[in-house]
Amino acid sequence: MVEINNLSKSYGINKIFENESITLTNSCIYALVGVNGIGKSTFLNSIIQPSTLDKGSVKIDDIPSTDFTAKYHYAFVPDTKDMFLNLTGKEYLQFVSELYNQKEKFDELLAIYIPKLKLENSLEQTISSYSLGMKQRLGIAQALLHNPKLIILDEPTNGLDVNGIIEMRRLLKNLAHKGGVAIMVSSHILAEMEMLCDEIAIIVNGKIQQVKTLDEIKESQQSRLIYYIQVNYPNYAAKLLKMQFHVDAKIKNDVKDRIFFNCDKNIIPKIISYLVNKKMLVSGAGKLDISLEDEFIEIVKQNTTDTSIS
Repeated sequence: MVEINNLSKSYGINKIFENESITLTNSCIYALVGVNGIGKSTFLNSIIQPSTLDKGSVKIDDIPSTDFTAKYHYAFVPDTKDMFLNLTGKEYLQFVSELYNQKEKFDELLAIYIPKLKLENSLEQTISSYSLGMKQRLGIAQALLHNPKLIILDEPTNGLDVNGIIEMRRLLKNLAHKGGVAIMVSSHILAEMEMLCDEIAIIVNGKIQQVKTLDEIKESQQSRLIYYIQVNYPNYAAKLLKMQFHVDAKIKNDVKDRIFFNCDKNIIPKIISYLVNKKMLVSGAGKLDISLEDEFIEIVKQNTTDTSIS
């Protein structure tokens, strides 16, 4: 378990975040998401570099992060891959294993993780010859050498191809759900976070607005427009729904042949039948798939005047 209490960080007069707290439990993957420049990387760095904080505390397995021994309980893989480019992949991993007193277990750990990360044919090559995706895999490998209970990853799929992303997702889920590791991931790719993570922490204006599971996020959106009907006269159809069923239907500018609404799902067949009886052409109907991106955009809109997302 990781306990983060009242973290505050500023650069000069600019407060990045203030009095932020969150608890990370074992066997769970957390996503940290937010717009560019909001402080995601700063927050991640603050967890493992307490000296950079204005105030606050972090405990990892009940060990204060200010204690040197805490370094044996976590691993951090930043978005920039600063490595010794003149070393081979294997030499670099040997160096890291010795730093963490894992020299005797090095071959055993290598046999476990290198095949999963598809690095078997690259270990004898110098890191300078590695692609960005290969450096990403090597960074994950070095993070796993000392069996940490907390892994922090900043943009872990950067540079990976589709197969690499799928393999990375499978490895991280296995580490968390079977190995009992707590994992926190920061990424701009919300669709990938939705497939990878168990819980989502959203940062807006320097505040962690909420930590929810994906099921909780979808449940919270039930009051929004979640059904649609594709019809030839959407404006007229919307008026009919209002008069006959007291349903407030909307038309979106980017999808002008559909009406969007929320209601008891059991009356939808009645709505469709009613529209058909009114000589309207109904060519489709369905339920919207509420995504993490939808929730993220909604929270940003509610908590900031700047709704641009990059």
